[in-house]
Amino acid sequence: MARCQHAAYKGPKYDASELISAKSYYENFKLRYPKDAEKFDVDKKLKQISEQLAEKQFDIGQYYQRSGNNQSANFYYQMVVDNWPVSTAAEKVRRQK
Repeated sequence: MARCQHAAYKGPKYDASELISAKSYYENFKLRYPKDAEKFDVDKKLKQISEQLAEKQFDIGQYYQRSGNNQSANFYYQMVVDNWPVSTAAEKVRRQK
């Protein structure tokens, strides 16, 4: 189920509900079946989902910045840094400053 939800995510310009659902499924799977989770690279998939969620929020920040709404842009950029500090998107935020 998690793989299907993850595969249904179309990218940062689209709704992330499938991505959030996939994350939940993977986390539950990891808790219930830790050995199988290791076998199926669940940690790698969770990291990929985190990167995708961070990138989505970063893109929203860029939209607000292009629109001239710097306060909203900064809100989303700060969200990226706070929630996904080691993500590629967080690095982009830090480079912008």
